[in-house]
Amino acid sequence: MFSTSNKYFLLNLHKELGKLSEHESILAFNEKFKNQAFERIHKSYSETKYTERTSFYEDVLEHVGKFVVEELLIDIYLEDECDHIIERISERLSILKNQISKNAFLLGLMDSSSCSNFLKDELAKCIGVTEVDWHNTNQNSHPTIKKFAAGINAALINQEGELKLRSNLVHFIKYWTSLKSRRENRNDKAILLIYLINTFVNSHQDSICLDLKKVVEELRISRFSKLDSVPLLNLDTGESEIFPVGYHKLKRKLLEKLEQISFLRLALTPTEVLGFIKEYVNKHDEINSSAHYEGVKAKIIGELHRVDKLYILNTIGLGVLCQMYQKDDFMNNIIRRRYIIEVFE
Repeated sequence: MFSTSNKYFLLNLHKELGKLSEHESILAFNEKFKNQAFERIHKSYSETKYTERTSFYEDVLEHVGKFVVEELLIDIYLEDECDHIIERISERLSILKNQISKNAFLLGLMDSSSCSNFLKDELAKCIGVTEVDWHNTNQNSHPTIKKFAAGINAALINQEGELKLRSNLVHFIKYWTSLKSRRENRNDKAILLIYLINTFVNSHQDSICLDLKKVVEELRISRFSKLDSVPLLNLDTGESEIFPVGYHKLKRKLLEKLEQISFLRLALTPTEVLGFIKEYVNKHDEINSSAHYEGVKAKIIGELHRVDKLYILNTIGLGVLCQMYQKDDFMNNIIRRRYIIEVFE
């Protein structure tokens, strides 16, 4: 159990935070203890038998509940035995309810008649899933998946949409791992979801405000359960036999585009710009015409003003620059933009 294997940690925690006000103790916990606390909670969960999970959650909430209840509620929601766990620890959750932000998307879970009803209500409210969608029998339409994709896409172009994106992803995990979803055609759904998001990101790349890869990664590593079998939540986990080749092909394209968008937003240092130019010259015979690589080259051109032309001359060498000027459009552009052409003359 968590409290049994972490006695010294809990003693130290309460010793340091016990004399502080509620607000001060939460701030201090987040600054000094949060990472270590969640590492210990995760380790304890991994050592807990399936039949003892309810006791595990009650134990954690009893000892560090006011600091972790909002995050822990996500894991409880994603448990197969969500209803049973909430029923057993309802008294503890009621005591901690004031510690949950009023903006928390799972705040209503404790008052819902069941986790499945809560999921239905949330999907109706957040992405417009109807009863007709839930009972759809057309194996080719997948309306709920389309609405999940639309909700995720809408959040990506909203500067303040991270909470919305996170809630959509958590509800999607619950939907995907539900018993009903497990019985349905999953490959087509997975491919459709990743295709719709991929298409949207490609056509709206200048409007993307949020880092989908980062949000997915943070959500995935924070969960007790492994999410490799949930499409999109396995964005950066490599390939597996769970999904077909078509899914992985689309996932690679999406990941490449997201990394390109993220890279293009960074302000590069002169050393990074010069490093890319040097690597490009050394490997110019290795053809790379991918959209990502072309985007990187365009970024380098846009950041050239950060690099003194003498650094380029000293690093690459006049002779090599003369050769590249004649046969490579990218290097020709660099030489002209930094007025290195004047040295040639």
